[in-house]
Amino acid sequence: VFTPKGEVREFREGATPIDFAYAVHTDVGNSCVAARINGKMVPLRTKMQSGDTVEVLTSKNKTPSKDWLKYCVTSKAKSRIRAFVQEEERKRAREIGADLLEKEFRKYGMSVTKKLNDNIVMDNDELRKSGANDLEDLYVRVGYGKVLPKHVVRAVDPEAKTIDEKKAEENFITKAYKSAVQRKKKSRSII
Repeated sequence: VFTPKGEVREFREGATPIDFAYAVHTDVGNSCVAARINGKMVPLRTKMQSGDTVEVLTSKNKTPSKDWLKYCVTSKAKSRIRAFVQEEERKRAREIGADLLEKEFRKYGMSVTKKLNDNIVMDNDELRKSGANDLEDLYVRVGYGKVLPKHVVRAVDPEAKTIDEKKAEENFITKAYKSAVQRKKKSRSII
């Protein structure tokens, strides 16, 4: 196929404008939104034919979709799309993991920012056994569901109790104290 400037690009049969865009540059592929083949607007899944002139339209707001893997045939395009999708999934998992850990630490009346940092993760045997090399890895592993937030809290502070557990304990102690006081009062009044 030809570029708009007349340069020749060779592709396997069945290649689409997605393959063309990634052949030009990874950034072009990551931001392509549409294509023109021989001057006509076509969907990105359209197969190119020998002799076609292909132009790719891009947008800064567009990102690759996992569905694009169905429409491309070159290994470069497939590997770049997979890498982008994996990076996006990792970012999402990190955000989810950070939120889950923050909520879990709040249950225990603690702050995740005060209790966790890279040094703590690297020095804690339990957290290292989970496969986390640093705080970022820990967030991602929690986000993917490979590490439970309560296990992180227990690894950081084995004696930690949730606010509800603390209240229940305080209520028990208070009730036990009141019961003991009442028993003592009853035993005094009998004498």
